[in-house]
Order: sequence, then C-alpha cells, then structure tokens
Amino acid sequence: MTLSISRTAPFRKLQSRIGSATYRLNTILVGLEFIGDGGDKTAKLAVTWKKPPAEKAREVANQAQIFACSAALALASDVFDQFLRDISRERWLHFDSRTTAIATKSAKRSDADGGDYSVAERAEAIMVELKISEPELLAGIDLFSKWRNVVVHSGKRTVKVEDRFERILLDSTEFFHENFSHLDVELAIANFMGRKTPVPKEVTSLIAMAQRISRYIDEQAIKRVAGTSASMEQSVEALLSSYFSDPLRNKSPLQEIAEAWQGSSEQRRTKFLKILQQLGVAIVSNPVSAPLPDSYIEEALGLTPQQAMRRFVRSD
Repeated sequence: MTLSISRTAPFRKLQSRIGSATYRLNTILVGLEFIGDGGDKTAKLAVTWKKPPAEKAREVANQAQIFACSAALALASDVFDQFLRDISRERWLHFDSRTTAIATKSAKRSDADGGDYSVAERAEAIMVELKISEPELLAGIDLFSKWRNVVVHSGKRTVKVEDRFERILLDSTEFFHENFSHLDVELAIANFMGRKTPVPKEVTSLIAMAQRISRYIDEQAIKRVAGTSASMEQSVEALLSSYFSDPLRNKSPLQEIAEAWQGSSEQRRTKFLKILQQLGVAIVSNPVSAPLPDSYIEEALGLTPQQAMRRFVRSD
C-alpha cells in the first residue's frame, strides 16, 4: 500500500467547482439551441417558463447564452481568486509571508506604486516563489480576471489588460491557437476592448487557462515540500497537526484522537487511513508527492492517545 498526495485541498475545491466547466457550459448551450429551434420544456421540469413566439425563440436563446457565459466567467474567476488565497494560506506548504500577503490581498501598495495587486500579479507572486515560468498563461489570467470585471461591472471603461501581458498575448497567438481549441486571442482582446460578453470558446479557454495554471501551482507546491520520503513524512505530520488542531471542528482534539485511537489495531488503522484520505493522502494513480513510508503509519498507530495529543495538537 503506497500513500501519496496528488492534490491539495484548495485545488480539490477548485476542481469540484469548475473542473467540468466546459462540459457544463456546453450542456447549457445544447439546451439553448433546442430552445432557439423552437423547443419547449417538458412537463417534468418544475420551473416557470413560457415558450417564446417562434420569431423570438432565437433571440431568447442568444440572450440566455450571454447570461450563461457571463455567469460562468464570473464564477470561475471568483473560484480562482479564492484558490490563490487558500493555497497560499496552507501552512504545510510553507509559503513566504510576503507571498501570502500578496496572494491574499492583505499587502497593499500606494496608488503611485500601482495600487492593489491584480489577480495576475497575485498568481505571479506564488509562481515566482515556486519557480514556475508560464508567461502566456499568466497573461491569459490577466485577460480572464479583467474581463470578469468588465462583465460584472457593466463594461467599466477603466479596466484594461496590463501592457506587458497584452504584448505577451499578441506575441503568442500560435500558442493559444494550438493549446486552447483554436482560440483567436487577437479577436478575444478586441472583444474585451469592445466591452463585449465573451463567446463560449473564449469563456471555456480562459477557464481552462485558470485550471492549468492552478494545477502547475498545486503540483509544484506539493513537490517542493513533499518531494522526498523524509519531507513527505514532515508534510503529513503538518497536515495531521492542522486537522487535529482545527478550532472549527465539532469535537475537541482530545475527543478526535481518543475516538481515532480506540478499538482494535485494525479499527485504528481504518480510522487513521480515513483521516489521511480526508487530507488528500491516499492511494492515487497520479502521485505528485513522494510516497509515505509504511513505517510512518505503523509508528503513528503505535502511539498512545496521550502521545498522539502531544505530537499532533499544536499549542498555538
């Protein structure tokens, strides 16, 4: 039995929210095409909706598509924003305090120095610390987040892509065409500048960029702190400490540990492995971290509840 980590909790959360964004948005579009062609709702669908006149059906479908694209872009942007905050706060990943401050927006700049950090700059702070170089994707993130602001804030004219990112986008048209379903990034920039709602391909491509850059961040963050057996043990130790020390849990650390360590050796093993699985330490097909030595599990299960309290519960 080999236990490893393939995803952090923040990345698992991001995937659960927008991991199937393209399929879900396309499912909506399929339904809207049916409406545009004159289709009606089934009796099983418990919603208040009146079929539009035939001459209005296509217009109604198109308006709903604009709404769906706007909503998908806004949701995905906010989910990505939260991912940056959450992953930088994961104590076991040991991000520099300055990086965390920028990623969580607690660090401020004066207007003369550039004002608030943008979403792309916050992602960049994390990527610089992790030594990740993906300038095209980072430029795509700037377009992604800025377009979200245009959509949500009714075409706000002051929102623009940063000059350095716009140059990268325009110099990388082939990259985006080949990697994101033949996306025409020049047209995307023109649509953004025209304050238009992005079309489905633009929305799904921008979301895919956010997903890809999130995965790069997640994998490199895991490899940095859990790339060897020894460092993997230290990471699992930190994860368990956070788990048992979490003040938001319904039970006290003493109750949690007492329940986990009671019963037969096989029962304790089952409970302990279940806790590790909740923390993302499991048998996985695509491990990112080094494997957790079996000896660690045996050692942990050999502790008394009192020893486990001293080992896994933080005093801070």
